[in-house]
Amino acid sequence: MNGAAVAGTAIGEVSVGKVGSERRVTHVAAGAGDTDAVNVSQLKAVADNIDSLAGNAVKYDDAGKGKVTLGGTGGTVVTNVKDGDVSAGSTDAVNGSQLNAVSEIASKGWNVQANGGTATQVAPGGTVNFKNGQNILVSSNGAEITVATVDTPSFKGAD
Repeated sequence: MNGAAVAGTAIGEVSVGKVGSERRVTHVAAGAGDTDAVNVSQLKAVADNIDSLAGNAVKYDDAGKGKVTLGGTGGTVVTNVKDGDVSAGSTDAVNGSQLNAVSEIASKGWNVQANGGTATQVAPGGTVNFKNGQNILVSSNGAEITVATVDTPSFKGAD
């Protein structure tokens, strides 16, 4: 109890010794009931259990509680994680199924199609190259693409 006072009136109390002449009571049997005294052996067993539990507990790295380091050799897998909030202001953790959903969408890439023809899939990170054609000039400025006719077009078979 770390020196905490116990309130109440002492009735039927047993005192061994006095201040300055304290005595040790030896050969005390282990207490069993809620109102029994405990012996040092029982207290040590509790302390050992606390030490054992503390060795398996997840603890903050410092008093500021800003970081937790898990101690598994080669890392620690955390399972049964509920879906976290995925939004701009969220600080929730996400789980494997949430990451998988994002991965599936991201790995699909996107499609490019010209004039209603067959669409072609462009892989994530892939590049589509727009090329000049006869009398067609393609230019780009950042993400903006411009398709225009050349200033002086030429046509085959024209006189």
